[in-house]
Amino acid sequence: MRSAVVMLRSIWYILVVTCLFNFGEASDLYEETLVLKPPNDDQLYAVFNFSTVSEDLKSLKNHHYSLFPRVIGELIRKYGIAEFHLSMTQGLWRYERWGHPYYPAPPGAQLWVWFQPEIESVEASWKGFTNALSGLLCASLNFIGKTETVTPTLSFRPQGAIQDASSSLLRYAVLSRETLCTENLTPWLKMLPCGSNSGISSLLNPAALHHSQYLSLGLNYKQKCFEKNCDNPAIQLHQSVSTMFDLRKSTSEKPGFSVSTILNKKIKGPCPLAHRSDIRLSVPEVQWNINFDGDEKTTPILVVHCHLAGIGQQEGGVRCRLSNSAARNISVLVMQTVPWFLQVYLHTLQITDQDGKILLPKRVTFRPAKIRQSPHFLEYMLNISPSSTIKIALQFNRGFLTWTEHPPDANHGFYIGSTVVSVREKDIEIMGSDNVHHIYSEALQVFVPVPDFSMPYNVICLACTVLAIAFGSLHNLTTRRYQAFDSDEPKAESFVNKLMSFLKKLIGLVKRDKLIEPGNKDS
Repeated sequence: MRSAVVMLRSIWYILVVTCLFNFGEASDLYEETLVLKPPNDDQLYAVFNFSTVSEDLKSLKNHHYSLFPRVIGELIRKYGIAEFHLSMTQGLWRYERWGHPYYPAPPGAQLWVWFQPEIESVEASWKGFTNALSGLLCASLNFIGKTETVTPTLSFRPQGAIQDASSSLLRYAVLSRETLCTENLTPWLKMLPCGSNSGISSLLNPAALHHSQYLSLGLNYKQKCFEKNCDNPAIQLHQSVSTMFDLRKSTSEKPGFSVSTILNKKIKGPCPLAHRSDIRLSVPEVQWNINFDGDEKTTPILVVHCHLAGIGQQEGGVRCRLSNSAARNISVLVMQTVPWFLQVYLHTLQITDQDGKILLPKRVTFRPAKIRQSPHFLEYMLNISPSSTIKIALQFNRGFLTWTEHPPDANHGFYIGSTVVSVREKDIEIMGSDNVHHIYSEALQVFVPVPDFSMPYNVICLACTVLAIAFGSLHNLTTRRYQAFDSDEPKAESFVNKLMSFLKKLIGLVKRDKLIEPGNKDS
């Protein structure tokens, strides 16, 4: 008994010392912020920011995790990730009505990753990482393959501290058809230190979020340097939820709004693990009402729109329009990706201004597609004059796909990813820095020639019918046993006939006995 007590006491001391050591070594910081910005009287732009910073990268290499999610740390170590940015978006951002967003994203799912230079194979790590993220977030990112992947040259530069920024270590892909649903939000919330149990994250109501006009889920990882030499960089995982609510549907009072009414939830209390929790409105209460005067709308400086052109199922084209409302020149970088089954020709690229004058792009990078291996990639720089609009035209021919390459709903068509326009933030007056801001166009739905999918069914039915008739006759001829039949031989009575004759005889005997009984009495 005494030895057991001593052993339990020793184990208790070891646990206490281990916990104190881990607590002293833990240097993770968790911050959460809610930004509310009304672009006009009818909409409310709500941005939820959650940032987890680990100041000791070596602790993750030693499999020690405090607030930083372990599942992300394991993926980073296994696949040699230096930086990745994932967004899943439902809806289209309306630049003319809402201005520029804090975290721009195209419709569907977008993923771009920077890999470490010491990994053996970038393609193998890219495939493994997309499959792992697909299982982690219950998304269809595993459909990202070679035909959806490109390597941008200048468009997506590192946002964190990366030793080697060679474009060969970068991979970019977009799935415009990917939808965002509640099963993606649930594992995303589990990465937060407090989950959805307390703090600002407790306001996230899936039903209210999916009833909004725009919803975007972000997951971003990068390295940060707090020292000049950057010997031991810190790592940051930034999670964001951007949504646009229609106040006319969410509230009954106008003007004004109530956060608890819009989201149908209240804050359950502060997150005890959060180093900082901010709501970008200086109001201590959970609910508040704010009145907005005037009808002022935010007008963006740079806007891009794209649409399809062409008639029929053979030829087509992509038409884009870039508008600059500023009183100065703006230099932009345009990136376009086109699927491999649309035959694009570089000589058809035509850029004109609003007066019809042809403009020449700079630093053009064009990689033609390889059939069933990689898409078309086009990247070039443009200079947009003050208060002007330029038009971009690119023609293509529709190719033919085998019937096995069409999706189950083939008549729905395919998608061309959003055109990406990269510009410095200070040029569009978002912030005074040289950071790059991305502006996305609409995703284009394109139709290709569809085969007659009823034909295989008809062929199968016809073949089965012919085979049944031919095989059935042949089978009967080879397996049926024939016997000679003699017509003079009396036919054998069946069981039913024998039974009927027996019953008739039995009835006749009964009637005869009844007729004989009176005669016996007289005698």
